[in-house]
Amino acid sequence: MPALRLFLLGSLDIHYDGQPLPKPPTLKSQSLLAYLSIHRHRPQPRERLADLFWGDRPERRARRSLTTALWHIRRCLPDESLLLSDAQSVQFDPRADVWLDVAEFERLLASPESTTLHSAVELYQGDFLDGFYDDWVLNERYRLETLYTEALARLMACLESEVDDGEALKIAQRLLGLDPLREDAHRLVMRACCRLGQRNAALEQYRRCQEIVARELGAEPIAETTALYQAILDGDYEVGTPVEPQTLVGVGAEPQPHVAQNPLDPLVHTPLVGRETEMAFLQGRFQEARSGRGGLTLVHGEAGLGKTRLL
Repeated sequence: MPALRLFLLGSLDIHYDGQPLPKPPTLKSQSLLAYLSIHRHRPQPRERLADLFWGDRPERRARRSLTTALWHIRRCLPDESLLLSDAQSVQFDPRADVWLDVAEFERLLASPESTTLHSAVELYQGDFLDGFYDDWVLNERYRLETLYTEALARLMACLESEVDDGEALKIAQRLLGLDPLREDAHRLVMRACCRLGQRNAALEQYRRCQEIVARELGAEPIAETTALYQAILDGDYEVGTPVEPQTLVGVGAEPQPHVAQNPLDPLVHTPLVGRETEMAFLQGRFQEARSGRGGLTLVHGEAGLGKTRLL
């Protein structure tokens, strides 16, 4: 097992020989460490790094900030030689024996086996670099969340094919917590409930799906979902022998989505300060769009002012 382990899914953590190491002292230096570890197989031009992390500053100051951040990172690593640099570029040593949870997560996703997929989704401990809002972080966060969602969908399908209904049910509910509009997950819950002898729970799951789709999309569930509901209702879908209640952990609970009802709601752990006027304006435009009066809104400003955070 590699002695140095970097955790980026959830909060940033650095472990060496099983013990936590101190993080670089600033958010910029922590974000830079994560960026270099993610892109460790290619040297990163200093000019690009300075622009990416300190693009709102004059070039000389940005370069100086980059040098300071690299110094902070070296001080936190067990071996300063892990960071390779010269006058033109910087690179996290690609030959170093380092374990990175993001790389392991993606490696595990390549397997079709349910046990390996289960290991992958358990490794996903939270949003990539939770609490960071750099543009590159948000792009990587969206990419990894998409992979995580796909992994949950693949895993629940695998578990259903293996007739592991209890586990398939848990994964489907987990997927619905992330994306309550996933009708494939709603249907799996309905089928699994039937096989576990819980016909009423299956019917209730359809009604819950119907409410969510109506509320979010102003529509009805797709034909496949409605047909399954009708088959269960008419007694045309086989219902198994009822199981003990504790087997159905999580069934019947309203899925708690990670996404907000209103896409303009700030999904952050800390409040957005000093943007009350802008938020009120954007909320107004959103309500206009909901009532059928759409339009285009341009958010502009200097680098580093928080445009991405606001959006």
